[in-house]
Amino acid sequence: MFRRWLKVSDRCEACGLDYDFAAPDDGPAFFSLCFIAFPLLFLVVWFEVAMNPPWWAHLLVSAPLMIVPCLAALHPIKGWLVASQYVNQAQEAGTGALWAGLNARAKRDAEGRTPYATAAEAAPVAPAAPVAVPSALSAPASDALAERADG
Repeated sequence: MFRRWLKVSDRCEACGLDYDFAAPDDGPAFFSLCFIAFPLLFLVVWFEVAMNPPWWAHLLVSAPLMIVPCLAALHPIKGWLVASQYVNQAQEAGTGALWAGLNARAKRDAEGRTPYATAAEAAPVAPAAPVAVPSALSAPASDALAERADG
């Protein structure tokens, strides 16, 4: 599932599932901090209050106590979030077409292809519609607006 420590692979090596849908973003860090670091903070505070150690003892005990479990949990939490996104077909509301277009563009760019094989395949661009002036403006009001624009 991972090609590097926290980088999700493009597809599953076992079944070929495409991981384009996977976007756990900051979720693993959030869950790691909330469910691991926050409870461990009470142990660090207890250590300070009960034993009143020197500052270097906190570097040797408290820092590893907080850092190691948080980093160790990131990998399984990210795997769990990716699996949850797949099982629940999770995506932001109304962004299905946007993500499909972005993923298609990223794949084209990675393959070195242009969006269209020829210029004839490109969709024609419609000319901009003229801007209509509301008829509710009276003649003096429109004259005042014209003077401001000229002046």
